[in-house]
Amino acid sequence: MRRHFLCTVSAMAVGILAGAPSWAADMPARSAPRRVAVAPPVFAPNWQGFYLGAHAGAAWSSHSYSGTDASHIGSGNLRGLALGLHAGYNWQFNQWLLGIEADGTLTPAEKNSGNPNSDTSLRRRTDWLASIRGRLGMTFDRTLIYATGGVAWVSGNSVLASTGSHSAQSYVATGGVVGGGIEWKYNPQVSLRVEALHYMFNNNINHPMHAGGIDRLDNMTVVRGGVSWHLMPQ
Repeated sequence: MRRHFLCTVSAMAVGILAGAPSWAADMPARSAPRRVAVAPPVFAPNWQGFYLGAHAGAAWSSHSYSGTDASHIGSGNLRGLALGLHAGYNWQFNQWLLGIEADGTLTPAEKNSGNPNSDTSLRRRTDWLASIRGRLGMTFDRTLIYATGGVAWVSGNSVLASTGSHSAQSYVATGGVVGGGIEWKYNPQVSLRVEALHYMFNNNINHPMHAGGIDRLDNMTVVRGGVSWHLMPQ
């Protein structure tokens, strides 16, 4: 009995081993491991904190003149570059942003006004702009849309000349500025912006030695792009 049982078990084992290759052939091939795509790193922008940066663009200033030979000189517009630096601080409240910013901008523009039939000429020049402004904006993820306004200063020079007289007046005038812009965070430390600012001065530059000639700086407009470095990213 025992011998019969061992013979039966041995026969079953031989059969299993003989059929193993065919079973292996019938089994599905194991697929290669799938590669999992790695998502690019993301960040939740936070605008709060100190920042500083640089900007560049174009400036236009509007002038008018009254007095002797006004018909020959009249009004005039200066156009030139606007290059400068800015710095500020932002407070963020959910989607809302409240900030303060100061900037200084070089505006090297000069123009001569006059008439070939008159010996009177006026040379106008603007040197620099500066402002301290508040900013109020709303954030949409990486994008900030804002309005801005505050107090501004401008420096320049006005030279009125004709036969027998010459009057050169340098000035620093105070006025107001309003504007707005859009800013986008490239990464937690760097943001890019485009903004437009309108300066209102209505400043009279008097030339008393030339029959009461008055050169008036009415306003200036600056359109510029800029980059800012945020010192306290959250």
